[in-house]
Amino acid sequence: MTEHLEHVKLIAGYQVFWAHLKVAIRATSAFESEVLLAEQGVDPYDGPLSYQSVASREELNLATMDFDLVAPKVIRTLTEGIFDKFDGWYDEVWSEDFPPLGSIKTDMLQELREDLLALTESIHVVVNRDDAT
Repeated sequence: MTEHLEHVKLIAGYQVFWAHLKVAIRATSAFESEVLLAEQGVDPYDGPLSYQSVASREELNLATMDFDLVAPKVIRTLTEGIFDKFDGWYDEVWSEDFPPLGSIKTDMLQELREDLLALTESIHVVVNRDDAT
């Protein structure tokens, strides 16, 4: 194991990053649903789901930075692409213009999932190669 310590660090960092990404997606998705279904007079931006969304995004940001410390450039590029895709969706959900006028439900989460699936397939292959480090 000590012979492959760098690869072990890479896989461990990837697992932590992936776990935080899943939590952040779930939390932001739940918050997005709460915003879309909010009743008149209820402020979803001051509830527990909004706090979970913010906290999980910050944890994902830290996990991304930690993973970037042990990952080679090709993996860092993929990780940053995944984080940027998530962050774009997060920013839209938190924008003053959300939800878009006339919209009952958004397709952002489905679009995000499709883009993340493509990026995570790529990163998974690279992380699990013997020569990834």
